[in-house]
Amino acid sequence: MIYRALVFGYNTAMSAAISDYLHELPADMDAVLNSTTSLQEHWQSLPKLSQNEWICWVITCTKQETREKHLLRMVEDMNKGKKRPCCWPGCPHRRASAEKYFSRGALMAAKRQMEKM
Repeated sequence: MIYRALVFGYNTAMSAAISDYLHELPADMDAVLNSTTSLQEHWQSLPKLSQNEWICWVITCTKQETREKHLLRMVEDMNKGKKRPCCWPGCPHRRASAEKYFSRGALMAAKRQMEKM
């Protein structure tokens, strides 16, 4: 709930996530997805909500090495036909119920990532 307050300048903690929030595709993830035709096709076949889940799963990493691991796992999972990250509570920017699983640091990392775009 802190995330929206930090990003959008609210003075109080938010009471709900933004249900229609969609992340922008970061450059490093775009490069990975465009590395093979099969990944491009799989990505394009995914609904926007599934794409958003993958993006959020990658950008909420607080360490670069973890982000790189997530990118590698994303490629492996997508090559297996998976549509969303496994064992992940969902995008905390869309679902208030998912926010409790994320540290303030992870949410701030996502904020920094969005500011770079």
